[in-house]
Amino acid sequence: MCDKYRQKPTDRMQHEHDIKPSFLDRIFGLLEGPVATTLVKLLATGIICATTIALAGIMALASFSFAAMLSVVGLGMLTTGIIWIFGGWKRTSRSENLELAALKTKINELEERLQNVEIIERFENRLTGQAPRHQTEIREKEHETAYGTSAMENDR
Repeated sequence: MCDKYRQKPTDRMQHEHDIKPSFLDRIFGLLEGPVATTLVKLLATGIICATTIALAGIMALASFSFAAMLSVVGLGMLTTGIIWIFGGWKRTSRSENLELAALKTKINELEERLQNVEIIERFENRLTGQAPRHQTEIREKEHETAYGTSAMENDR
């Protein structure tokens, strides 16, 4: 007899892998990993650039000193550099991805087993709850039978 938990993945699990992602899933799927990191870095750089240009323009119109405007530009360059240097994406290796998939499969298997155990426990609890009722019914019948036979003997 084969253990169903040691067999190949069920049709349901295979079907889950065969489902094609929707358009939005494909778009947001691109926003994972190095692509997402690069897009976020570009967005942050654009915001910093626009803010730096706006501040430098406002400072020029308000006739601030050249050193103050230069410090704003330098600060913008520093923050952009920090974002591009330290805002890296950590790549997970293929073996880690395989281990993660194996762990997810094992967790799903354990959850299914736990559900089966809970069903069995509920069934056992129901049976143990019914057993005392049956025993009392049997005792009552025996008592009625014994009482009925003694009452019949007394009537004679």
